[in-house]
Formats: sequence, structure tokens, C-alpha cells
Amino acid sequence: GGLQAIGSAFAHAAGSPPSAPTSPAAKTFTIAPSVAWDLAGESVPPGSVIELPIGVHVTAVLEGLAGTAESPIRIVSARNGEGRATAIIAGGETGVLLRRCRHVEVDGLVVIGPTRAAIRLEGGEDVTLRNLLLARLGPDAEADGIEIVDSKRIAVRSARIDGWSDAAIEVQTSQAVSLSGIELLAMDGRRNRV
Repeated sequence: GGLQAIGSAFAHAAGSPPSAPTSPAAKTFTIAPSVAWDLAGESVPPGSVIELPIGVHVTAVLEGLAGTAESPIRIVSARNGEGRATAIIAGGETGVLLRRCRHVEVDGLVVIGPTRAAIRLEGGEDVTLRNLLLARLGPDAEADGIEIVDSKRIAVRSARIDGWSDAAIEVQTSQAVSLSGIELLAMDGRRNRV
């Protein structure tokens, strides 16, 4: 459909494909489209992979995910034959809310149409967000692309944020936040790179 075409057309081809879990206790969680995928830390061992296959997915609240420096928890989109992300998270207030998560990597997600934020990180440590497309962010609301609140050692790498209505990236009371490879396309069509 239309959302799938948008995700396929704009998602970043760069980045790592989904990989096998990185520790003996780790698991792979494959989340079917349109199925709730709110997960709590105790159910997701370090080194696990949360994979979103092709399709339109609902929003998620992920609390207390705790990977390690050697075995981070990875949240990844499946990729098509051209290496493009194929999973789309659509609608809702916040596309993905990561609350009190440590050593987590988010790679290749496409988030379209949230009314508050595409991705919100609260109280996170050592989290990397990469290869993201965040688009059509609530034009009638105060929607942000990425909100980073009370967090430490956060990296945002290679992201395109299209049409936000408040802040493309909002950082509040956080330390050691690094941004690179960020492309911003304002609602009026102006393009900026960070």
C-alpha cells in the first residue's frame, strides 16, 4: 500500500542487516505487523534481537530493556533485497517509546504520522539510533522527530526527519548526546544537514 511504498522509497539502505542474537541466553523476537509489541526488560535477555518484518506495525512502549556493552539488544527492521528497511510504524502518539533502556541499538525503523514524537527516549543510557526515517509528524500538534529526556551517552546516526511541527530533535536534561548524518526536511520543504 501507500505507507509501504513510502518506507521502501525513503528508508536508508545503509546499516546492518538483522543478525543472530549475540549471547547464549539471547532470543530473537519477530513481531508480526499490527500486533502489539510492548516489551519489558525481564523478558528480553542481553544480546536479543527484536525484528520487525515487512508491513505496518503499531506503536510500542519498551521498558527497562537492558543489554550490555558486549551484547546490546537490537531493534531492527527486516530489509528487502535492495537492503532497504521494510517495517513501518504508523500513527499513535509516540511511534516507539524507550523508557529506562540501556545498551540498546535501534536500526532501520520507519515511523510515520505520530502526534507527539516518532521516537522518545526517557532515562536511557548507551542507546544508538541509526538509519531512521521519521516522516509526516503530526502537522496539527507539537510533534517532534526524536525526544531525548534524562538520558546519557546517546548517539543518533544517519536519520532523515521529514516535516516535523515542533522540534526535529529535542534534547532535555541529557548528557553526551551525539548526532551525525542527520537530514532535516522542514514542513516548508527547506532541507538541512547535521
